[in-house]
Amino acid sequence: MTRPVTSGAPAARLAIGVGGLVLVGVGLFNLLGIDFVNLLWVGFWLAAGLFLHDFVLSPAIAVSSKLVARRWSVTGRRVPLVALVSIASLTLIALPLLGKPGAQAGNPTLLGRNYLVGWAAACLLVLLGAALAEVAGRVRARRGSRLSTTPR
Repeated sequence: MTRPVTSGAPAARLAIGVGGLVLVGVGLFNLLGIDFVNLLWVGFWLAAGLFLHDFVLSPAIAVSSKLVARRWSVTGRRVPLVALVSIASLTLIALPLLGKPGAQAGNPTLLGRNYLVGWAAACLLVLLGAALAEVAGRVRARRGSRLSTTPR
């Protein structure tokens, strides 16, 4: 009798779950070391992120995806939608840094980077990746159609 072939999926899920629990523990440990005012700011940004996701980001993506669905075919709309969701998520993550709320005039090294340029570069990389995925999909589709029409 042969044993069924199993994949490493349960072990991978367990490793990812353990890694996630370790990171949650590290985050909670770090939260214990900050003062009450900063802890309130953490709570504010967590609540703001939840609000922005549920009441701004999700409806905006739903409306945008409807518009994309009207313009592109079923196979052509995947790449723009993935790029849209990725850029919207990047924007939501970068939002606390884009306004530089913790910057101080007397300390130019505190939040000294131009986060708007970094966000724009990340968005451009997402768009570049989406364009490359679209080109690769079209090349793959052409090769597939060319191979299926040649006599054997």
